[in-house]
Amino acid sequence: MENLCGNSQSKYLAFQRISEEVAEMEHQLIELHKHVSSQRILDQDLMTGVCRELEEWNRVDGETSKVEEDPPVCDPLLNEVEIHKMAFLVNIDVLFDEHKVEEALEALDAEGKSSSKLNNSKKNTSSTEISSYKSAFLKRKTILEDQLVETTE
Repeated sequence: MENLCGNSQSKYLAFQRISEEVAEMEHQLIELHKHVSSQRILDQDLMTGVCRELEEWNRVDGETSKVEEDPPVCDPLLNEVEIHKMAFLVNIDVLFDEHKVEEALEALDAEGKSSSKLNNSKKNTSSTEISSYKSAFLKRKTILEDQLVETTE
């Protein structure tokens, strides 16, 4: 009997240690996720800066017509909108990972209202960009619904 109790206790301690390690790994994963999202934003900022420099050099060289033919790559407003969309989706993912359902619900509601305004006013945005963002948005909304159902059960 004593051997059985000792065996159960050692297994419980091992389980507890593994559980703590899992919690620590989840925390590290969230931190890495935040780091990746900030790196994406920095990359977008870098691309915007490089595009602006290229446009300036082309204006100096008299090649402005070539720059006007290729606006999607160097359109700073478009990049800012894309950065906002990516940052929002990453933020929602982080809120889901941290099980902050109420904050995620508020953010999705606010983004739902503002993104409809953005999509209606932004006529030069391609339909594939809009539909991919909408599908990602709806996917997060479904995840939120699932989490709310789990919480109520």
